[in-house]
Amino acid sequence: MIKLKTLLIESLRSEDPNHVLYWILKHASNIAAKLGEQIDKELGGGVNGVAFLLRSGKVLKITGDTQEVAAASRYRTKLNVPHLVSVYDVRKLEGDIVDPNSPDYAKFKTSWDRSRQFYVIIMDEVTPFNNHEQQVWREISDDYLSPRFSDEITREELESFIDEHRNLTLSERWIDTMITQRQSVLSAFRRNSVYTLEAHGENMGWSRHGKLVHFDWWMRLDSDHDLIQQFETRPRRLNKPVQYDASGIDTPNDPTM
Repeated sequence: MIKLKTLLIESLRSEDPNHVLYWILKHASNIAAKLGEQIDKELGGGVNGVAFLLRSGKVLKITGDTQEVAAASRYRTKLNVPHLVSVYDVRKLEGDIVDPNSPDYAKFKTSWDRSRQFYVIIMDEVTPFNNHEQQVWREISDDYLSPRFSDEITREELESFIDEHRNLTLSERWIDTMITQRQSVLSAFRRNSVYTLEAHGENMGWSRHGKLVHFDWWMRLDSDHDLIQQFETRPRRLNKPVQYDASGIDTPNDPTM
């Protein structure tokens, strides 16, 4: 178990110790090293966490999104699920993020949310949709992900939207790729209970093999659950814990590390 207690994720500011991004950036290299990885660069952050590109070519993400973690933990050993990002490692983060001996500790004035649990995920790198792809996806994703519409109708919708927006630099080959993969995407989402509203443009991209991929995805519960309970939030099959505190990481006699 990696110890990282007292993270606040409502705001992300890299130079302010009252915000979670400051502490994630401060400790991410040590966390990656304990997992046998090295950080190459920061990829970006959102309301739930921060992602880093690793020198191995994979991505390390620190997140408090329990829906994402629940799905990732169930698919940690399923590396060939079409159109869902492959996940290699999911671990819980717990403990004290603040080092009382650090001069930064004096600036640490916010009442931190001690109830929120954070996790680390190692997954494949995905090339996210660019701005033009996101713009098109916002317009057509509902129909693209609905089995009620045929590939022919979806193609017409794609072509029409791109024709109407001359600023979009998306080719006929791009449209062909989207339509060619559509039935496979629908099948994968259906079989794996993917919550399609979370498959927005910021969570879609391309694998290194040119496959359309959904990352940071959520898993639906059975349809008879109340709306507030419709997502799986319970992580399963997490990897062996790593002991972590603000002064370092130590997991003695751990053969998996």
